[in-house]
Amino acid sequence: MTRGTRIKEDPSAVFMNSSQITYIEEPTSPLTELGKTPPNPTPVPSNSDAMDTDSTSSKTVVDPNAVNKTLGTSIAMSEGARITFNSVGPSRGGEAILEDAMQSVKKSSSMGYDILGEDMRDMVNTINQLRMKGVEDLGLPLPRIAVIGNQSAGKSSLIEAISGIRVPRYAGTCTRCPLEITLTEDTSPLAPWHCKVSLRFHKAYNPRKKGDPWVEIQHTQHPFMTIDDPEHVETVIVRAQLAILNPSRHWGDFINMPVQLAGNTTTEVPFSPNVICMEITGNNVPNLSFIDLPGIIHVTERKEDEYLIKLVRSLVEGYIKQEDCLILLAMTMKDDAVNQSAAQMARKLGPNRTIGALTKPDTVLGGEHGQWIKILRGHEHRLHHGYFVTRQPSQQQLLNRISHAEARRLEDDFFNGEDPWNSELVDLSERFGTINLQKYLSKQLANLIRQRLPAIIRNVQNQSAQVQMQLEKLPPPPANSLRHVLRQHLDEYFYQIRDTIEARSDDNKFSYEWRKIAGKLKADLIALRPRVNPDENSPRHANSPFTPSAARASSVSLFSSFSSASSTPSKRKRPASNDDPPDEPSSDPLNGGSNAGGPPPRKKIATEPRTPVKKVISVDEDEVLETDSVTDAPAESSQSKAMHLREIRDILEINTTTGIPGIVDHRAVDILSKMHIRLWDGPVQGFIHQFDTLLHTHTHTTFANIFARYEQSPLYSHMAGIIDEFHELMMTKIRKSVFKCFRIEAECIYTMQDRDWNREHTTWKQDNERRRKRAVEEQLALKQQRAQERHTQAGRKGKVEVAAPEGPDPYQREIDTFTHTQAYLGLARRRFGDTVMMRMLKGIFTKYTVQGTFKEHIEQQLGLRELGEDEQERKCRELMVEDPAKERMRNSLVSKKELLDKAWMDLEPYQMLGSVLT
Repeated sequence: MTRGTRIKEDPSAVFMNSSQITYIEEPTSPLTELGKTPPNPTPVPSNSDAMDTDSTSSKTVVDPNAVNKTLGTSIAMSEGARITFNSVGPSRGGEAILEDAMQSVKKSSSMGYDILGEDMRDMVNTINQLRMKGVEDLGLPLPRIAVIGNQSAGKSSLIEAISGIRVPRYAGTCTRCPLEITLTEDTSPLAPWHCKVSLRFHKAYNPRKKGDPWVEIQHTQHPFMTIDDPEHVETVIVRAQLAILNPSRHWGDFINMPVQLAGNTTTEVPFSPNVICMEITGNNVPNLSFIDLPGIIHVTERKEDEYLIKLVRSLVEGYIKQEDCLILLAMTMKDDAVNQSAAQMARKLGPNRTIGALTKPDTVLGGEHGQWIKILRGHEHRLHHGYFVTRQPSQQQLLNRISHAEARRLEDDFFNGEDPWNSELVDLSERFGTINLQKYLSKQLANLIRQRLPAIIRNVQNQSAQVQMQLEKLPPPPANSLRHVLRQHLDEYFYQIRDTIEARSDDNKFSYEWRKIAGKLKADLIALRPRVNPDENSPRHANSPFTPSAARASSVSLFSSFSSASSTPSKRKRPASNDDPPDEPSSDPLNGGSNAGGPPPRKKIATEPRTPVKKVISVDEDEVLETDSVTDAPAESSQSKAMHLREIRDILEINTTTGIPGIVDHRAVDILSKMHIRLWDGPVQGFIHQFDTLLHTHTHTTFANIFARYEQSPLYSHMAGIIDEFHELMMTKIRKSVFKCFRIEAECIYTMQDRDWNREHTTWKQDNERRRKRAVEEQLALKQQRAQERHTQAGRKGKVEVAAPEGPDPYQREIDTFTHTQAYLGLARRRFGDTVMMRMLKGIFTKYTVQGTFKEHIEQQLGLRELGEDEQERKCRELMVEDPAKERMRNSLVSKKELLDKAWMDLEPYQMLGSVLT
């Protein structure tokens, strides 16, 4: 008969009504007769003594160990509990029933393991299976027993005695992480002993976190080792604990690690909240599930480890404060009961759920049993479930590898042969020994499971319904064939980029902006054309870029500066200097600003009015026309300054190689040309930065328009990163290409365009001669004015005439040399601008259009080419989820639903339980 069939036929045979839910309590517990003298001990009744007749109720009272097989129930009640039935019930007499019950007791194993019926064993196993699947992570606490105690309270020995396994006992291997042990009886007489060890991680170690360094993570459980020999358990626990206590290493590294069962072992952390799980099955194994928790500590060897006191205490409290947890409190009789903090914690958090287990009774000296007798009688430190006493092997016996059976025999001998256990406390003999404690724990855990199972079933049902409702509210999952959808979007993106760059689309905004940037570079270079200040008497500027030191500087340093400055887009602005021109139509320093240490500004002389001839620089025509002043200049870059005649003379003097007057070395023209090419750096940097911004904005705007639907998806951020990566590659090529052009122009002063050079030279020669003539005339007028003022101040009358200078112009050589430079730079500027634009059009734009490099790069980085169709579809589904938050919610809900479905499959045989008890 299956579990489900049995329940459907007679649910009351297995489960109690909710009004009957209570812990099964021993009638012989001292708490039932608190404060009264216990009755005299009575021997175990014989078959004839095991029942009496209650005259008032006409009911037969059966010995607690008797089992009514005729009712079909397989629940074994605790010792001392009464099972009653009407006299009109079974046809067999009470003596026959009692005989069957006693036979059942005799068939029990010597360790007292066979104390639960088959259905109750199934319930215990079901709860254990739910726990191993992680159901508790869903907020469904499952019944368990937690073993707590102070350090050195004999807790490890108690665990060994209950479970029948041997745990590490040498120094440094005390319980330093929770050890969960699930014991399941296999009723087959030939069933082998078997143990599966796994590691459950629910917290991660963060050493930088102050206070408690452990943080919550998703529950995971990993199989560690499987063994078939109880003698190997000790070694496996050591390895598992090392895997838990070294969180920076992978737990699998410790599976085959050689370990020593003696001495200390260094670990990364002294304690961990992660759990070692042991599932033990076999014949003669008690049906129990309990967790061994680290012992409460009060002091640490090092001050920096004091946080461990609170950490361990919080860990223990986290388990035992749950209402579904029975507390097995280990208290050593070697110490005063008042001073044991674990007992205080248990009485505070769960006095009605705590079962006391007194250890080391052989350490109590004769005549010092008083406080323990009061505790066992319930007069002091009262617990709802009272106390048990166990006596475990000594350290020497453990080192001699005493067997479990021999340990239990010696324990029985102790309680049967020592005072006061065999005399004054003989009436409490059912609370002495590990076997009695095992039986009590098994029945209490089974009873707790029976009480909690209806709530667990209803909770699973409710959560499953809620998860389903949440899933239905979410948008439908992505459609199939997402790889084709992605291909269509990518093709559309590449086509739009190509058409807009090549000006083949209706939207020519990119081409228009690109032409504007190119035109601005042309205008900026024109504004930097070399000019000369024809007045040698005007002040020189302290921060002038045209200095002898600049003339001596090597071109290599200039180029390296450009290269480093152009390696990344820059928005740097040259710091302002005192001789920078004001924001006025004229940028010549003579018209305003500081004199930078020169003589006081000259007073503007009054000259005869004349019709001014305006000078205009035309960007389109690139021509030089007349000006109304020798110092007027167009609005231009702050780096553009007219070169002083004396600066030109200094450069000629430094670079002359002949002693013949008036001879000019050709290197002076080279140096003057290179000095002015240096000024192109600013406009070129600005051009690269503007183009960088334009191309980056265009590629991303087009991408955003086409992939707008997937803005919240991983694809969007991934694609944006790929586009940025390719863009930086292209900008690096641009900078290298422009730098190469710039370096050639500055290193090699050369042209074969004789006709164009002559035309440029003629234009600049005429302009310089007019400007120089006007400057000389203004100098003569100024001398005339000053001489007249001195003449008048001396009291003389008449007009003073100042003779004009005779002979050749003393600065004709400088003006002629600079005219050569101006003529050459006009040709070089046009050549440089055209070369840069051609390199841009051919070397960069084709990477986005004709050659398809851009398309190939994106497809390669998406990693879809090397995958099969199914893998492509899977990856596209991961990339193209439109709302990652909702998709993460969907995945979480699906995982939760799968776990709830598995839990429901385990609970299905008890599905009638919820309705039966409501």
